Amino acid sequence: MNPVSENRPDELAALADADFDLPLTEDLVSRVRRGVRRRRAARAAALTTGVFAAVGAIVLAVNLVTGPGPSVTLPPAASASTSDSVAGLPLDGFRIGFLPEGLRADPRDSVATFAVAENRLRDDATAPGPGDPTASVTTRRYERANGGSAMWLTVLRPKLTTPTAGPQLITEWLAGSRTAGRTPLETFDVPVGGAELVAHSGTETTTHDVVITTDDGVVISVMGDGRVLVETLKQVAMSIVRA
Repeated sequence: MNPVSENRPDELAALADADFDLPLTEDLVSRVRRGVRRRRAARAAALTTGVFAAVGAIVLAVNLVTGPGPSVTLPPAASASTSDSVAGLPLDGFRIGFLPEGLRADPRDSVATFAVAENRLRDDATAPGPGDPTASVTTRRYERANGGSAMWLTVLRPKLTTPTAGPQLITEWLAGSRTAGRTPLETFDVPVGGAELVAHSGTETTTHDVVITTDDGVVISVMGDGRVLVETLKQVAMSIVRA
């Protein structure tokens, strides 16, 4: 019998009973940690791949059953000249086709009847007397995004005439109520009649007004505050048409 083979069980038993104290070096600990991280990363990658595969299968199945989804076309952003529905509504028989950028119309139009005198409206609290010539005054206010007033569109229409103040004279008085005491700057034609641009110089700013007289005796005023450009007011005046 081989003596080595005879002694192996005793050697194994001795090894089993031995108390091994392996040194834990930094290199050994580092290798163990790297191995753990690699195994975790491998498991995470396998799980992610499985999830993507499952989602892809579901999407494919839905497309096969329902077909590709419809394409969606977003509407273009509304421009400032078309986004305000109130601005395009008629104002006593007229409408504007151009709204300056950044302005919106106050939905509450002002409608009143005033007595008319030479180059002025009696727009105080006094009601017109029985024999007074009168005119209807309809105003739409346009404001900026912050709520500040910027522009006013006003239609002044002769209403009640008298033996001494006929329609033509009332029209002249209505136009004069917007131009008297102002500085005339320019006259030009617009689609609904003749226009005059006037300026009013105040203590702090200068405002402008485009005063239009139509062929049938209606007076239209396009007035802006000191921040509205003259060319903008003229562009609004040129866009006015009959409703």
